[in-house]
Amino acid sequence: MSSIVSVQNGIITGGTSNGEKVETSSSATSNGVDSDTFLKLLVAEMQYQDPLEPTSNTEWVSQYATFTQVEKLDELGDIFTKQSAYDLAGKSVIVKDDTTSTGYTYGTVDYVTFEDGEIKISVGEDMYSLDDIDSVVNSDYLVAMNLSAAFTNTMSALPSPENVILGNEAQIEAARAQYDALTDYQKTFISQDDLQKLLDLENNLSAIKEAASSADNTGGTTDTDGTAGTDGTGDDNAEGDSQSADTSSGGQ
Repeated sequence: MSSIVSVQNGIITGGTSNGEKVETSSSATSNGVDSDTFLKLLVAEMQYQDPLEPTSNTEWVSQYATFTQVEKLDELGDIFTKQSAYDLAGKSVIVKDDTTSTGYTYGTVDYVTFEDGEIKISVGEDMYSLDDIDSVVNSDYLVAMNLSAAFTNTMSALPSPENVILGNEAQIEAARAQYDALTDYQKTFISQDDLQKLLDLENNLSAIKEAASSADNTGGTTDTDGTAGTDGTGDDNAEGDSQSADTSSGGQ
């Protein structure tokens, strides 16, 4: 008589052997076949094997040894996973986070703990699963990311190059100082669009300042938006000179 075993989704959940129900432990239900279940199946196989073609003792031992080896490898895998999780404490990580606009967040792992049988890491006072980790990065990378985001915010506060005025000079100089303070490695994180905008702002501002200087040299004025104007003095003098010339001519 053979044994009957119930299998659901590849996991043995129980069965019968010679009319007796075979129960499996909770670990078997969660992790597959455990050692107790394997031994019950092995005994059932030995009990109901074909007497004309019995399985040798060597085969029984080989089967059990193979199962034990696989079981130990699984245990080692669990130990390695836990140790790797412990090593994340103090390291910088990028984790998946659906609550942010980018879908990711980054920070330093404060501590590692176990909740409901699952390894969890604490990043910025929020808890994440190990499966949520996208990347593990060094601190230099994280600093560069933060500085890049700060520079992007600075450039977003500036007007477009076409609308720049002399009043933006201090802001543009501050943005330039912010960029120049970065290391070569940190500059690689700067968006090319942000950098090009800074260059265009500087070029347009320089052109406005040159126009203002030329206007000053010719006796004109320059408004704060960079447009050249006149102070009216030249026209008044010209009119006065014309009247003087007419008077002199009439006297003669």
